[in-house]
Amino acid sequence: MAAPALPALSTIDPSLRRVKWTVAFYCFLNWLYAFLPTERVRTEKSLRLLGDDAVYSEPQPDIVVTSLSPQLQAQRHPLPPEVELVIELADFTLALDTRIKSALYARSHLIEYWVYDINRNQLVVHRDPSATGYREVFTATEAAPLFAPERNFRVPSTNA
Repeated sequence: MAAPALPALSTIDPSLRRVKWTVAFYCFLNWLYAFLPTERVRTEKSLRLLGDDAVYSEPQPDIVVTSLSPQLQAQRHPLPPEVELVIELADFTLALDTRIKSALYARSHLIEYWVYDINRNQLVVHRDPSATGYREVFTATEAAPLFAPERNFRVPSTNA
């Protein structure tokens, strides 16, 4: 007999939402660490992006894959050409992550941006950045990053 699906995050206790976020966070890290050196994966650390008004913004994505050497990471934040993938895990922040941050990341020419929608258990993949936003946006339960097209990530099951 199949186990019932977990309830939507909006209907469960806030402490349990954090558990689901944490499980998803470690699923992404385990997937990335399976084929990347750990120093290429940054967690909850700032990126330095130049906004339209020539003022720097420093968002703190949940996960960033960078090509920046560990020596340079000790001295500064990665710049847009050194960022290969940005991942945000969203529950209550979905609108912020898919609208505001998406626009900022596209204007900054971050090549690929994923939002894991915890409530719907799906990825929102953003690619092909431009000054007006990402030209390619799609939802999926499985995707491979542009920098490693042979490495699929499957959204974790929410079945108990």
